[in-house]
Amino acid sequence: MVAESHALKILYIEDDRALARLLQKRLALDHITVDIANDAYVGVDMFQSGAYDLVAIDYGLPGTDGLELLRRWQEQNNTIPTIVITGQGNTQIAVDAMKLGAKDYIIKRANSHYVSELSGIIRRVVAEHREEQRNKADETQQAVALLKRNRYLLELNRASQNLASTLDSQKVMTQMLIAATTIVGAEDASIWVWEDSKKEHLVCSATSNLSMLPKLQKFRLAPGEGIVGWVAQQMKSTVVADTQTDKRFSIQPDSETGYRTKSLLAVPLFYRGEILGVLEVLNKRGVPFDDEDMSLANTLATSAAIAMENAQLVEQLRAQTLELEARNEELDAFAHTVAH
Repeated sequence: MVAESHALKILYIEDDRALARLLQKRLALDHITVDIANDAYVGVDMFQSGAYDLVAIDYGLPGTDGLELLRRWQEQNNTIPTIVITGQGNTQIAVDAMKLGAKDYIIKRANSHYVSELSGIIRRVVAEHREEQRNKADETQQAVALLKRNRYLLELNRASQNLASTLDSQKVMTQMLIAATTIVGAEDASIWVWEDSKKEHLVCSATSNLSMLPKLQKFRLAPGEGIVGWVAQQMKSTVVADTQTDKRFSIQPDSETGYRTKSLLAVPLFYRGEILGVLEVLNKRGVPFDDEDMSLANTLATSAAIAMENAQLVEQLRAQTLELEARNEELDAFAHTVAH
């Protein structure tokens, strides 16, 4: 609820000047400022030029009644709460007013006690309206977040399908980099894999920034060296919100390439319990990396690792097939020579 001492400002559209001033003075004691409009047209102008917490409308206005004004209010999609004050004890008027968007109504009585009641009604209506607006804002944020996540999942599903249908190692890595930067919303990404079967050093095999690849390929990172080496050694993902304050971060690649890594997300590329390499995503645009980014990157890395392994197996089979074909040609040539 709105605190008793919290100041409010309302617009009161009332043609009875004396009554309007009485209400203005009484409500001022409850820290409610009242601006008065003596007819509907002035009231509309004042509303458009002022900032009000609530509008109180007298039913019996000259030229138009309060219900007609409410109807116009509704057509203009005004969100400021309204209440109707009527001198007629007619239930139908109250029902019609509520149908047209009024949050409450009060009947004028000769003893003017209704003025004291009005303060409580105003504060309650304003409090309910503010709570309603907060709930709508929360619902909007939740809807936006849901749409965003659905878009990410759609992109992730598309990327996984593309990876599953690719049997070329370099193409797998390219698709993984594109998907990582697109889904997470980052500037760049790179993939680091073991240099050889000894698994003593990681080397950069692909990056979304092709101009940096020759320089990055000069680096050989041991397990535990830099963020990439740390992920490979610890076998778990990590988010670095600020590289300047993280002792694990190695500045050498940035010094060599001229790139500035401000934040990063790194996830291991697992296949059957073994580390194939590390996917590193750099500098998320606009906002920091979060848990959802890590979850999406890990899911992508799982699909990518399977695709990488499958592509390598296919390439090995192709190489073995070519080798067998070459040997068969040598044998055929030898057999042909012996026969002659």
